[in-house]
Amino acid sequence: MTIHDPFDEPDEEVAVHPGKFEFVPEPEPHPEEKCLEHGDAPVVALPVVEQRHLVSFNDGERVTRLSVRNLSDRPIQVGSHFHFAEANAGHGSGDEAKPGLVFDREQARGMRLNIPSGTSERFEPGDERCVELVPIKGQRKVKGLQIKAGSGELDG
Repeated sequence: MTIHDPFDEPDEEVAVHPGKFEFVPEPEPHPEEKCLEHGDAPVVALPVVEQRHLVSFNDGERVTRLSVRNLSDRPIQVGSHFHFAEANAGHGSGDEAKPGLVFDREQARGMRLNIPSGTSERFEPGDERCVELVPIKGQRKVKGLQIKAGSGELDG
């Protein structure tokens, strides 16, 4: 059986689907000198749609800004509470070496992303941008991750 005209001719007007949209963030300039500054955490506030008020997090924390570049051929995603110094350093050696995220890992030791809990940052192949890091709190023990970059006791 052959269906000769399975689809109607397209309308001249664009179809609109109320309530559906795709958010495209504005690109932000990331001057290199801004990445190297340190200071108090800015007040970060996100709208909570259901309650219609602002929620802030990491108020007053020391913030470290680093320039990060993804040299991999794949996207790399880092969660909010992952020890950033261990984030995808690449793997292998010699001709088998696969690149990953490139940044100052010593400055990132004991730090995590300054983003809301449960969220993540995604670095597309070739991406280079600044990230904000804040100190890991609590007992400051990093175990069970990649066991690199001096993980374990952060203050010991």
